[in-house]
Amino acid sequence: MIEILTSVLVLLGVFFVFAGSIGLVRFPDVYCRLHALGLATSLGVPAVLLASVVFFTGVSAGPSLKGLLAIVVVFLTAAVGTHIVGWSAYRSGVPLWQGSTVEQIEAPATVAHVLQRLADPSTAQESTSAVDEG
Repeated sequence: MIEILTSVLVLLGVFFVFAGSIGLVRFPDVYCRLHALGLATSLGVPAVLLASVVFFTGVSAGPSLKGLLAIVVVFLTAAVGTHIVGWSAYRSGVPLWQGSTVEQIEAPATVAHVLQRLADPSTAQESTSAVDEG
């Protein structure tokens, strides 16, 4: 029974990693590719790690605990990593795909703009509208 559950989890993980790899090759821009890789790292890798936890549960507690810790680390770092890469691509000026419907991110704030908001919150709204118009 454990072998069947392990096999199902490995196949599920391989499916998600394979789907993410296809998305990496086929999707048109960096933002869509990040979505595909986020799928692979958030669902595929933990499924394979969970398969190892299930398989080695009967042998020893050490590999199981390490596998569970690895799953937690993957969940915590995968989302943060894809967010940082996407945000840095946006801040660097990497263009969106032409087929994207709407750009929903506001104009990126500069350091001077943030410092001005901190210094005088009443003028922050005026400077925001100036950034939007310019």
